[in-house]
Amino acid sequence: MKSSGRMFIISVLIVIGCLVIAALNAFSSEPFINPDLGDLVLFGFIVAGTVTGFTAGYYWRRLVTEKS
Repeated sequence: MKSSGRMFIISVLIVIGCLVIAALNAFSSEPFINPDLGDLVLFGFIVAGTVTGFTAGYYWRRLVTEKS
């Protein structure tokens, strides 16, 4: 039953990680980008979508068309 021992250790580490994240979030400050500025957030999403779209298209083309 080595697997159950590993799962126990992994679950303990996950719980500890969640507690650390919750403790760090308790002392949070103001956000870096204020979400009340709707146009700025929208621009960020557009730029991120454009970059990921070009990247995904480039690798899709390499995957489908190029034969090595």
